Amino acid sequence: MRFFYPRALVRFSAMVQLSRTAENLQFVTDIVVPRSVTIERNDYNTADKCKVVIDAKEFPVLPRLVRQVLIQVYAGDAGAADASPEDLQDDDSLIRFIGYVDGPSMGIEDEDTTIEWEARDYTALLLDVKRPSVLNVPSYADRLDVALRRILDSIPGGENIGLELQGLDAWPELSRAAPKGLKDAAIPVNQGDTLWHFVKRACDPVALIPRIVLDKLVVGTSRGLRAPKRRPVIVVGEHVTSYKESRNLARIREGIGLSAYDTTTRKQITALYPPEGDPAVRAKLKVAVKKHRTVPVVPGSEDKRQWFPYPNVSSQAALNDAAERLYHERSRQEFEGQLTVARFAVPDDSEDSDDYAYDLTALENGDRIFVEIDSEHRRLLSDIDGFDARVRALVARGYSEQAAPTLVRAFEENADGPLEVYVRKATHKYEDSSYELTIEFQNMVTLGAS
Repeated sequence: MRFFYPRALVRFSAMVQLSRTAENLQFVTDIVVPRSVTIERNDYNTADKCKVVIDAKEFPVLPRLVRQVLIQVYAGDAGAADASPEDLQDDDSLIRFIGYVDGPSMGIEDEDTTIEWEARDYTALLLDVKRPSVLNVPSYADRLDVALRRILDSIPGGENIGLELQGLDAWPELSRAAPKGLKDAAIPVNQGDTLWHFVKRACDPVALIPRIVLDKLVVGTSRGLRAPKRRPVIVVGEHVTSYKESRNLARIREGIGLSAYDTTTRKQITALYPPEGDPAVRAKLKVAVKKHRTVPVVPGSEDKRQWFPYPNVSSQAALNDAAERLYHERSRQEFEGQLTVARFAVPDDSEDSDDYAYDLTALENGDRIFVEIDSEHRRLLSDIDGFDARVRALVARGYSEQAAPTLVRAFEENADGPLEVYVRKATHKYEDSSYELTIEFQNMVTLGAS
């Protein structure tokens, strides 16, 4: 059994103003072993966050003198319990965070003084720019990378953010998705837009998703639609200190409706998913009290559906695709949960052996994990043959006579087995030699992908 020893290391570059004269600046660069690091890996619309606490002796500068701080966090397996965290800087694959500090602060308690930095990744550079200049608005005449480069270069430091395309051989031309007669027009601007809105709106016509990864803007298809080669298997009762799950039953029966304007026919168009009359949005449960049983019925009322305007497309086919994608994306939210992992490593689903352990320090939004819940009765039932015998075995161990048959059927259909879920948010906390991971997850929708 392999064990991991997670540690964290912080490299920082700070600009310090030593007087009221703007030219009197000093630049400080150093590498420190922090007291604690917390990295919050969020979805692509939200900047990743990082909180670092260091001993004030490592950077004895009052926050009032600090003009700017850029931090780079290395985190991962140090290899042994007594290994030096400073060795992490030799492996660039262990860089987990790059971003600017928003709020430096200092705290003194008794004789102990600490410096605390709260930072966000480069997504924040785009989110913070409100009402950008019309000169930076992408055009349908642009190739996607040209449009994105124009946006990035318009902000201080944006020229240092690289571009990377995933899943395609060449950057697509936006003109192929432009509304008829508008191939040279600027992409629409809405009130309250930020530069991140422009980045997403430039990617929307070609069905790509942008996200900041360290110092790059990575553009590609949704990672949730591609099965990864390796996935951790997290077992409640073995690796987990706390677990919670919930389900929104109302949202399961709610469809999606989109409306848009077709510039070709000059008419308003709509798209529905699931289609009108589909049992997924019409079937409900009706309780027959006298018979003490529950039966499904199809009511005569209209489908339950939530409507949204969708101005980013102008053809019926594109709107139909968008409605299906949005339905599945939103349906992830009907099942969600949170768990906290205490162990340094968990098994990998690529092999049965524990020798194939998964290093959880790399887990982030968009990854997949398997969650194993209440495996005791499955281990019990696997050693017993026959439905009735399995029911009797559960009843003998305290399960109710009403619940036992349901559990057996779920076991035989493998409905209660390990569940693959989608990581919505991962928060990694390193403190001294300890490590804790909190995962917020939601149900996995593959849209037919393998």
